[in-house]
Amino acid sequence: MNRGAGAWVAPLLAGAILVLACDNEEECRALRALKRRYDRALAVTRARAAHADRVAGQARAAEARARRLLDQHRLEAPAKMVTEALEARIQQISGATVTYARRATATAPGPRAQGAAPAAAEDVWQVDVPGGWRDVFAASLAVRTSVPLLRVSVVRPTDGGGRIELGRLPVPRVPIRLSPRPLPPLPSTTEIPSRWGWCGAKDLRTAIEAAGSELEALRLKAEAVTVDLPTHASWDGLHRRVTHAIALEKEAARLMKALATAAVKAGVDIKALGQENDAVVLELRGGPEARGRIERALPAPLLKAVRFVPAASGELRLIAANRVARPGRRSSPRAVDSGPPAPGARKESLDAAGGQIANGSRRPVSE
Repeated sequence: MNRGAGAWVAPLLAGAILVLACDNEEECRALRALKRRYDRALAVTRARAAHADRVAGQARAAEARARRLLDQHRLEAPAKMVTEALEARIQQISGATVTYARRATATAPGPRAQGAAPAAAEDVWQVDVPGGWRDVFAASLAVRTSVPLLRVSVVRPTDGGGRIELGRLPVPRVPIRLSPRPLPPLPSTTEIPSRWGWCGAKDLRTAIEAAGSELEALRLKAEAVTVDLPTHASWDGLHRRVTHAIALEKEAARLMKALATAAVKAGVDIKALGQENDAVVLELRGGPEARGRIERALPAPLLKAVRFVPAASGELRLIAANRVARPGRRSSPRAVDSGPPAPGARKESLDAAGGQIANGSRRPVSE
């Protein structure tokens, strides 16, 4: 009797063990797949956390460097402080006055339900100087030489003198509003049912839980890197754009001085001298005879670089490209941030019928 019972109990017991082992193997397969997800997440998190302190330090250094440059040239000085600085600069010029205004630049269309969006505005300072063209242009050099550093948009003769229009250096600012990028959520081991068996499920659960604990310990540092990296890039980009704007204005001053000197030497009738896009433009009254005189007065290198464009009837525009702004130079934010301009973009901007671009606004140079 016992022998017969043993004959069928042993196979039954083996079958039960096999069934349980199969169920346990399914649990282990699910745990191994989950562990691979935890391992990948942990590798990324460790890499981010390992560089967190260095990246945070670089972001702080980039911000300090950009703010130092802005402060050095007082590019964000309050309008009242700039006005007082200009008044101090023209004290030696008898009869010169400074006027400050906020000028609308554009009105962007908003949603129909809300109407038009608020118009953007820019700070504009006008310095009126008595005397001849030499006196007016000398004053334009004087008002741009020290901090706060300003952009001379246009210089034009007026009755009994001339007017110098200045604005802030056009440095595009991108608001930095960043949120940490959270680590991807991972399922818990409790979502996988536990079964009896010998496939190593207990060790897998222990390893996954240990990885989860390490992920939580590194979470703050890893997520901080997702903010500090773009923050560093933003401040570094601002520093490059400010450096470019300063170099652009210095080169514009050199070109304006050369064109003004040649115009005075040639004795031509000056309508306006100013900046348009990435070029300096001299507008003259007169036809072919005026062109011949100014060509003879221009230095040979500048004459090769200048383009002559007919404007209104009896008027002439001399356009000298600002070399600092040419595509492909490292100092150009257009080359660094957004690539070269579309084909024909520069020609269209320079040859359009008017167009003083100052801090985003478009106005005729001689307006």
